[in-house]
Amino acid sequence: MLRLKTNKNTEQQRVGKPYFIDKFATVKAVHKIGFLKFWVAGVSYFLAFMTVEASLRSDMLDQLFILAILMGLLTEYVTNKFIYYMHRADQDTYQFLPFRANQERNKLVSLLLTFLYVIIMIGEAMILHTIVVELFNLIGIPTLGWLLHGEQKSLDPISFGFYVWLLDLIWYKGRKELKKETT
Repeated sequence: MLRLKTNKNTEQQRVGKPYFIDKFATVKAVHKIGFLKFWVAGVSYFLAFMTVEASLRSDMLDQLFILAILMGLLTEYVTNKFIYYMHRADQDTYQFLPFRANQERNKLVSLLLTFLYVIIMIGEAMILHTIVVELFNLIGIPTLGWLLHGEQKSLDPISFGFYVWLLDLIWYKGRKELKKETT
């Protein structure tokens, strides 16, 4: 019969880390949160712009409204919840929340601030996409939208998720620098 060896060091390291033996536990929280933010933005874009019903709709404002609603709800109830529950004494994940008010999970303020954050991210992502497309046209490099859809200026879920992840990283670093300056 196979007998597992128990190591006291491993058992002591697992205190407060119930999934320490899992391979996913070795991935840093910042990488998990970054991928989750990328995924939420990409899936929101896909559902708002690339489903059959959305492709039949010709009004861009309707699709942007659906994108904002989907991304806001997924950010508040999936991403922020994961960030909130991943927080431990040795791993501060609250710093990855869009605003400090998002720590109070039962407040309407958290939902409203998340929607404000999402609207800012969507607007900035659209502006960044326009800049990237123009830059790629100038250089002569095809965009990912052109490779996937055959149109140079089209936006795809992967690019949108990457733009939101990059802008969120800038948001996080900017908040961190502002916090450093005030203390």
